[in-house]
Amino acid sequence: MNRFQQWFNQLKPAQQKTALVLFCLLFACLLILSIRYQQTNMNTGNIVQPRLKTDTLKHR
Repeated sequence: MNRFQQWFNQLKPAQQKTALVLFCLLFACLLILSIRYQQTNMNTGNIVQPRLKTDTLKHR
């Protein structure tokens, strides 16, 4: 951690902002990927879908 602080503190303020933005973007991408590709287990029974009523005049 000390090495990172030394490296970060030697950067210019504009470079520090850029480094923080890049870190946040990387963290956000990893978070989105981990949420998107995690396995979801759903213990549900069969879901009965209702039948759609269609207009019989369209099919004549």
